[in-house]
Amino acid sequence: MNPNNIQQLRKELLEQRQSLAHDTALYNSIVLQIHEHVLIALNALTHIQTIALYWPIRDEPDIRAVLMDWCCQNPKRRLALPITKKNQPLTFHEWAFDTEMKPGLANIPEPFQTPAIEPDLVFAPCLGWQGFDQRFWRLGYGGGYYDRSFADFAFVANPPIFLGIGLEEFELSPIQWQTQPHDIALDGIITEKNSRYSKGFVPHQ
Repeated sequence: MNPNNIQQLRKELLEQRQSLAHDTALYNSIVLQIHEHVLIALNALTHIQTIALYWPIRDEPDIRAVLMDWCCQNPKRRLALPITKKNQPLTFHEWAFDTEMKPGLANIPEPFQTPAIEPDLVFAPCLGWQGFDQRFWRLGYGGGYYDRSFADFAFVANPPIFLGIGLEEFELSPIQWQTQPHDIALDGIITEKNSRYSKGFVPHQ
């Protein structure tokens, strides 16, 4: 895809999501449905103890509350947020509701004083997403941070599960967006409609 075209696509998706979020009641309902499917996924992934999530920006679905509730149910469970360094893979640092934060590289709050931890599961926000041939990909903002992180984790003994969080109406056809060789497939995608997993992935682990 022409770089200009993909930037235009990102711009249009951001505008569409902003417009959707302006209807507060509707958008809150959509986010609560996403919460339900997040919990369904976690009930299947019973071995998960450590989850990396994201600090929502630009009207991304906010899953912090549902994951804090999940974390509080077991003292062994932990949450983490990403710390961003320019052109580097993300590192994930422990986070709780009372963790001291400071703005990071993209002016997104980061837990700068807590230790880095290795997550069992990473939830990645999707500006757009694609499901094709039982595989799923995310379209982000173009920085490549999650792709670098996904690729980096491929070399560890027990790589985390990668699940995208997206909106159903932001599914992209191969005509709208063609994935590139550097794009790393997700293990699945969660929207307000349901959770779907890539071919060969078994959520009951």
